[in-house]
Amino acid sequence: MQKQKEKLIEEVKEIEKELHILPVKGTVVFPYLIIPLIITEQRYARLIDETLMGGKVIGLFSQKSPDKERPTEEDIYHIGTAGSILKMLRFPDGSVRFLVQGLSRIRITNFVKTDPYLVAQVDVIKDKVKRTVETEALTRNI
Repeated sequence: MQKQKEKLIEEVKEIEKELHILPVKGTVVFPYLIIPLIITEQRYARLIDETLMGGKVIGLFSQKSPDKERPTEEDIYHIGTAGSILKMLRFPDGSVRFLVQGLSRIRITNFVKTDPYLVAQVDVIKDKVKRTVETEALTRNI
């Protein structure tokens, strides 16, 4: 468990300033959470392919309205999660299924590209945690 946590910390340190942005419908990806995602649109399948070729870290941001088919900068929340793609499977129907693990919370500072998918400059949001007797007790209880 400790080695896995150390590996995640190293990946967070290596988060690039510019990431491919994947709008996620109806869910929120949290740091350290492993979640399966399914993509049916070809432009997002291309986004996953290019992300895997470039280093496996992607920006995952929730959509404000899940019924929007082509979300723009205004249609996603600007605080999300950097995620590492663990595994990917391509199916004959054109869909892509992959496992992604949240690394760290990130904030969009500037959009670089909007076509065919979003690319943005991001900053890592550092967690501010005070070590107190109460937080230590809650952590051990969990």
